[in-house]
Amino acid sequence: DAPPQEKLARVIQEIAAPSYERRWMALRATKESVLGRCGVAALPAAPTSKARVALQRGLLARLCHEKHLGCLRKLLRCLLDLGGAMTEEELCVLVPGEGGGPVMQVEMWARCTALQRSTDPKVRERGLAFSGEVVRCLLASLLRGEPPSSSSSDAAAWKHLPAAVAAVLEEWIALVEEGMQETQHGEVREAAVDSLCRSRILTLRPGEVEGAGGCAEQVCRAWLAALVLLQDDDEDAREAMARAVSLAVVGPSRGGVQPAKAIEMVFEHLAEQQPSQPRWEAYLAAALRGAGDEAVVSDEVMARRLFEKEDDNFQMEELVVVMLAARLRRRAGAGSARGGEEAEQARAGVARLASYVASLSAAGQGASWAG
Repeated sequence: DAPPQEKLARVIQEIAAPSYERRWMALRATKESVLGRCGVAALPAAPTSKARVALQRGLLARLCHEKHLGCLRKLLRCLLDLGGAMTEEELCVLVPGEGGGPVMQVEMWARCTALQRSTDPKVRERGLAFSGEVVRCLLASLLRGEPPSSSSSDAAAWKHLPAAVAAVLEEWIALVEEGMQETQHGEVREAAVDSLCRSRILTLRPGEVEGAGGCAEQVCRAWLAALVLLQDDDEDAREAMARAVSLAVVGPSRGGVQPAKAIEMVFEHLAEQQPSQPRWEAYLAAALRGAGDEAVVSDEVMARRLFEKEDDNFQMEELVVVMLAARLRRRAGAGSARGGEEAEQARAGVARLASYVASLSAAGQGASWAG
């Protein structure tokens, strides 16, 4: 019987076989035996161990050339199972831009964007989730502050890394925002959650955000995407997003929190870390702009509403969001707003909300139409 290292070497060799049947069987063996039955822990513990690096290089090398959709689905599933065991050097290969100029691009990110154009929905979903791993490794490389080696080629490529990361982050967050829309299939929204969690962009601290090429706007957009996904009508998506938010805000010392509590944590975090970010201020103003517009309705109208169709997503915490936005606006005061029409609309929204809540309180003291 061959030793495990030799078996793994054979599997990696078969992943690049010319026949798609052989590649599919090799990827199935990798998924079910190496990563499934044995688990990633069966590989040597060090992230740079020969077994891990060899497996990662074999899978990533095939990812850049695989065209068979069945093999591509298995390949992406293996890479997602490998997850954080992947080393950043393999995912952060920089290649010259068009014409060999100084502009650099991330080779693996180009493959991620190509996966989003696939005709197979599973490939698109897993490609979206895998893009979070690419973003995680890019951010780790940028925050490390120095190239992985002292070679002149690495030093030259390092100068262009901040611009490459900024371009990738802009495209990636746009993919996540598109995938989290209510009109998307549930598995696509779960893939958006997975990508956001894998990227670990929510764990960046203010100093790290500044060191990551000034990606404050993209970080803010990631938090706002988390806020939307915390209200998703899929329970698994909400809970996964709540765990990621809890880990980012309070760390691993505290267990997971309920999505409703995680919404409040997102508001408090953004109010503390990025209070003057234009995206955040625009979100608060938009949340308050239409607050309290609804007038008090009669008992007859309220009775008829019992039989009206509810919103498709009954997990939307619209009142909670409005209340949290109003509280933060009131706490910050009018001076922190960016002035103009939006600030005036936000203040008017807070006033309407207070009036509306007062009218509901007064109506609750009278006779109940429900008997």
